[in-house]
Amino acid sequence: MTTPITLSPEVLRASEATPDLYLIISTDFTILGASKAYLAMTQLKQEDIKGRYLFDLFPDNPDLEETDSSANLRKSLEWVVQNKRPHDMGLQRYDVQLPPVTGDFQERYWLLSNIPVLDAEGNISYILNKVLDVTAQELARKRLEQREQEIKVLHGEREITKAELETARAEAELERRKLHNIFMQAPAMICILEGPQHVFSFANPTYQQLVANRPILGKPILEAMPELKGQAVIGLLNKVYQTGESEYAHQMLVQLDHTNSGSLGNNYY
Repeated sequence: MTTPITLSPEVLRASEATPDLYLIISTDFTILGASKAYLAMTQLKQEDIKGRYLFDLFPDNPDLEETDSSANLRKSLEWVVQNKRPHDMGLQRYDVQLPPVTGDFQERYWLLSNIPVLDAEGNISYILNKVLDVTAQELARKRLEQREQEIKVLHGEREITKAELETARAEAELERRKLHNIFMQAPAMICILEGPQHVFSFANPTYQQLVANRPILGKPILEAMPELKGQAVIGLLNKVYQTGESEYAHQMLVQLDHTNSGSLGNNYY
């Protein structure tokens, strides 16, 4: 019989103070606690979630014909338990009930990571299920893609009029501006790279902080950040550009000159 895991007062106080959104769960996927920011976002209370089984509290949306939300999360957590290493799930749709339990399911998109916290013997004490809500960004991107597709279909069926073209362009530009504003305000590091040289066409303030005030827009990544030459992240970017397929890095070491002083710092992304 295993002894139920409880969090120390120090860990509980730390979870109250952090601005990040995360659940603290055991290796059998029982919820031990959550950050204050997570509780505020989900409209849950600490006393209502402690001791609950993760997938009982957050079931799949029954209105979706096909969903692999909970299955993907379970696979990621099982991988973390087996390998004792962090796992980045990337973008996931996982709808939530608001208000909790009794409310309707709301469409939500997240960037999820599962991070094991090890004890002195190298065993997992608990897992941090860290999330970033990117619903607004994802919905804006989908609206833009849908509108662009509608324009293509309309143009394929008949000659589009000048008025329709101007209206479509105005609507597309409005969606682009909305998406731009969302990315600029996002707490996550976001950049857009174009072409085989990976030229920076966009970087939000959070990303720009990686290299202080160093100018990067309009420059190939190896010109803007020459210290990345020979590092694994460049190979990953090349692969994505060449194949057109998504790739996810799990705790990739990146050495950057954050202060533009010639001194490299080690970071894991």
